[in-house]
Amino acid sequence: MTFKPFQYWLITISSLCLISNHCFASSLSGEIKIKKSALNFATESNSPKNIMVILEPINQNFKAQPRTSKTHQIKMTHKEFIPGYKIIQTGDKVNFSNLESFKHNVFSSSQGNQFDLGSYTQHNQNKVKTWQQFNSSGLVKIYCNIHGQMAAFVYVSNSPFFALTDSDGKFEINQIPAGRYQLLAWNVRGEMKKQIEIIDDKNQSINLLLDYSSYIKKPHFNKNNQTYPVINENEYDSSYEDF
Repeated sequence: MTFKPFQYWLITISSLCLISNHCFASSLSGEIKIKKSALNFATESNSPKNIMVILEPINQNFKAQPRTSKTHQIKMTHKEFIPGYKIIQTGDKVNFSNLESFKHNVFSSSQGNQFDLGSYTQHNQNKVKTWQQFNSSGLVKIYCNIHGQMAAFVYVSNSPFFALTDSDGKFEINQIPAGRYQLLAWNVRGEMKKQIEIIDDKNQSINLLLDYSSYIKKPHFNKNNQTYPVINENEYDSSYEDF
């Protein structure tokens, strides 16, 4: 059987599609609005920024392409984790660099991704392990064992299709193969799940409403499952001690 050039081109493209899973891939853009509480209507907590949007394939033969794990960065400065929200893929690492002259102790008690990096400062962090690899999918809540106000949220995804919303609540995810997906939108103040259908070679859009109205900030425990001691800012802070 003899193939004409055009037929050969079609066969080649089809073969590449089967290998890559990304032929005629689509995109999904959207905007998430917030249902606000009347009690804190004008506060920063009602911002639609930093909502994690993840698409997980449902009952389809999608296989993620082989990839080299990445190392992401979260910095600790002014007693904050920057950024406070990050989405990574399963097997990726996060390095927690301390930009301050006093100690931080990064840890998580989240099921499947528990870790404790111990205490280190800006000056001695090159002598200790400051990174963690995340091999289990799901949400990881990360805290500092010394400063209770510090929190970061990392979502470990089996899927490469995700995005963070901007300050207007907008997001865009590209190169999505056709099929059914579970969409997860998550922020510490609220979450939602929704099944959606991605159609071949189409730019789709979606508008969502995320309910923040019932959010109440609750204190978390330290790595010993105990409440944080009350710190008097005028007293000597032992976290400044090097080791």
